[in-house]
Amino acid sequence: MSSFSQRTSLPTLDSGKIVVETPTKEPLDVVRLMKPVLKSNYSAGSHTPSSTNSSVSAEVSEDEDDLEAEDLNNYHFADMQRCPSLTASQDSLSPSPTPSPSKVTFFPSEAAHVAATKVDKPTTYGTVLVVGVGFVGAHLMERFSSAYEVVAFDVSENRCQYLRKVHCNNPNVTFISDLDADDRTKSFDLCLVSVPTLLTADLSQVDQTHIRSAFNMVSRIAQPGSTVVVESSVTVGMTRELFSPLLAKGVNVGFSPERVDPGRTYPAFEDIPKVVSGLNQVSLERITELYSRVFNTVVPVSKPEVAEFTKLYENCQRLINIAYVNEIADACAKHGVDVHEVVKASATKPFGFMPYTPSLGAGGHCIPVNPFYLFANCDLPLLRSAALANQQRPAAKAYEVAQIASENLKLTSRAEGKPKVAIVGMGFKRGEASLAYAPTVTLADKLTELDVEVSYVDDFVTSDKWAKVPSSTFQDAELFDSLFDVVVVAQRPIASELAVLEKLSPSKVIYFTK
Repeated sequence: MSSFSQRTSLPTLDSGKIVVETPTKEPLDVVRLMKPVLKSNYSAGSHTPSSTNSSVSAEVSEDEDDLEAEDLNNYHFADMQRCPSLTASQDSLSPSPTPSPSKVTFFPSEAAHVAATKVDKPTTYGTVLVVGVGFVGAHLMERFSSAYEVVAFDVSENRCQYLRKVHCNNPNVTFISDLDADDRTKSFDLCLVSVPTLLTADLSQVDQTHIRSAFNMVSRIAQPGSTVVVESSVTVGMTRELFSPLLAKGVNVGFSPERVDPGRTYPAFEDIPKVVSGLNQVSLERITELYSRVFNTVVPVSKPEVAEFTKLYENCQRLINIAYVNEIADACAKHGVDVHEVVKASATKPFGFMPYTPSLGAGGHCIPVNPFYLFANCDLPLLRSAALANQQRPAAKAYEVAQIASENLKLTSRAEGKPKVAIVGMGFKRGEASLAYAPTVTLADKLTELDVEVSYVDDFVTSDKWAKVPSSTFQDAELFDSLFDVVVVAQRPIASELAVLEKLSPSKVIYFTK
């Protein structure tokens, strides 16, 4: 039995207040904290928590790895009007039964927003300061506003203006780009640090500029008794190294890895187990109490380094699987074998196998970036190989695409012009406007270097770098077929796209995912 299976004392409710009793030596168990009734009639699109007088614990056995691998199939992708048969490697999600309407929570995002009915300002439990209101920060702001007054700070006034419009009906949120614009920033109960921690320009190491700037700002205003939690991805040990001086001021400090997944609407954000940690026991207990009011399951761990490793381990495991299936896809191609048939046949094994299908590569702010947080102070040659393979794959595939496009061009009436390539699905993930570390960007840039004219098909992406194919042109299969020498499918096509792609000349269509 693993150490996580050992039973420990669980939090209890005493007159509506959560009391955490923790043994001194045994590790904290995974606990489900049942929240007291909130005196709030605004829940930011989430379920209203119910009152209970008991806490429920969940044991994790040594066999749970296999169960978790199978349970990954219990998801669906909101933008797809059908459930895919296989887990795709980054741009789509695993199949799942359709959840009941009562379990689905819609989160307003960059792409869309459903306005809530405006209500009177509810009673809250205190003030939360969110530092950095990007994609992750916006989700945290929305979730915590169901129980707290939230002051959301971002250095970009344009970002604040946008969010004010999107969340105009949420009475619990104030957006500011000047930290001195709201006195509550100097008396917060909880501060969530969710600033970007990206890679340097050469993609070789973590840029710590924003997280260090956030620390300097927070350390200036944090008061004794307040709590600061880092939600940004960091290298192992950075929370302790950078934020531990706050302990001397009587400030509670901890780390909680964010688990926001762009495009996913199920499970709801508040239903995703939230790992929390503290630099000392007092910090851990306070953070557990604060987070339990807005997340249904809180998972306390012994120290921030455990939580930091947790975030990186779970994402880097996915990257290794993606790199591996892409390598298998290339090997299958050399032998004239359909890799999708191989994956589908392998997936019939009821244990010990997690289905992934090939792709152009992993994109976004997490999967391709997180390995470099580990490389900062860990020697991981296998992971390094996977990360480099993921970085290099799009450029390598560009040469293959350019060659096929040039050969197809010779068969047309415009044999003297440039080869033309259309990329179907430009965002790093279906339904997302972001091009962050998107493999399609590397592919398109390399094709341009190879003197290939690049266009793209994606309703969510707007970019002046390449020509955007109008939807009407794409839907006219005969016209679309005549305009391009190669069509690269970079995201798993939905039914309407597949209907067009199947009408094109087979020699022109290159599927990097299906």
